[in-house]
Amino acid sequence: MYLYFRYVGLLILIFGLIGNVFTILTLETTKQFYSNPFRIYTIISILNSIFILIIHLGLLIADTFLTCSLRATITWICKLYSYITYFPIYVSITILAVASIDRWFSTCRSTKLRKFSSKRNAIISIIFIVLFFGILLIPHPIYTEVFYDPTRNMTKCNRQKGFYQIYTNYILVLGVHVIPIVVMIIFGYLTYRNLRSGNHLRVIHRITLKERINAQLSRTLIIQIITFIVFIIPNWIVNIIYPAATAQIVNRSAERIAIELFLSDLTMIIYDINFADTFYIFLLVSPAFRRSFKKLLRTTRNTNQIDVLPMHTN
Repeated sequence: MYLYFRYVGLLILIFGLIGNVFTILTLETTKQFYSNPFRIYTIISILNSIFILIIHLGLLIADTFLTCSLRATITWICKLYSYITYFPIYVSITILAVASIDRWFSTCRSTKLRKFSSKRNAIISIIFIVLFFGILLIPHPIYTEVFYDPTRNMTKCNRQKGFYQIYTNYILVLGVHVIPIVVMIIFGYLTYRNLRSGNHLRVIHRITLKERINAQLSRTLIIQIITFIVFIIPNWIVNIIYPAATAQIVNRSAERIAIELFLSDLTMIIYDINFADTFYIFLLVSPAFRRSFKKLLRTTRNTNQIDVLPMHTN
């Protein structure tokens, strides 16, 4: 069964990395996207996603080859993993929440509110988010250890029972997952309302290219929010809610342990789709992005053709 995880994980990793690189290249080489603050949020989020896919999925795939978890056997890998995976994940989730607020500002009819959607505010927000989580997660590797888990009869890389485990499993999850998701839902809905209420304006006057692209990017974010929530809920249920509810059960059958581990790895792979689907959502939702991506491919193809042309001498 773990062979399926290996191949599915490889597919998500390959297509995710390719898609993320194409998204950055398309956004960076298109003038119409360059002035939009959402481009900054997206690029930083994608850079985090690339790192997450390589480290998180890479280790999961490595586990299937080695038939054991490096995180659960080597202490320094466990400690390093606890920081370099949670940091970009928390940054990406928070950036998505802040980007949803930016999209609401950008689609408001009020000129004063639209001014809050700016590249300057995007850069300041990202710097604050990075510094905040960079400092907040310093205790993570300190309190993370490889220890024996009697409920699953195996070694585990995690925070042991105590205040810090309660803090990370409940307080930090609430602050880094639940609150940002609530923000995404609220401002995603408000953005959707702004887009719907603005549709009638097309009858009155022709909207500019900048307004049309801004609306497409806002719709893209709404789809990202929906997919993010859909893919994260199974992970919450299996890896947070279920372990807390069954923590008192010590004597578990080998079959039950195998099922729990299978579901844990499965939901983690599903969760990682969040960091691999941005490019495909852009292709689906934004016609402007599709045109820019096709132009990028044509430019790349023409450049390669010029490079291979033979040199003629007189």
